[in-house]
Amino acid sequence: GVFGGDVRSVDALDRAVADPGDAWRVRELAAALAWYAERDEGFAAEVVGWAQEYGPAAGVVQNIHAGRDAYTAGRDMTVQQRPETDPASE
Repeated sequence: GVFGGDVRSVDALDRAVADPGDAWRVRELAAALAWYAERDEGFAAEVVGWAQEYGPAAGVVQNIHAGRDAYTAGRDMTVQQRPETDPASE
């Protein structure tokens, strides 16, 4: 009821449902949900329950192929470049 009475928020929901792969649309919906959740504890509890019920849609896969040292962790990535060497001179 709280969220559904706001045309802009309902539009954000409709756009995110129509194209869930569009990160901007999903962020817009998340911002609307967070705004209402901060103001209404009952709504916040509903959002938490919904999130727990459905969980993440997919996992994250990270594939690294490097001709140099690559250390990755979460969203961070450090690439250490080695000086170019001529195999014939070794």
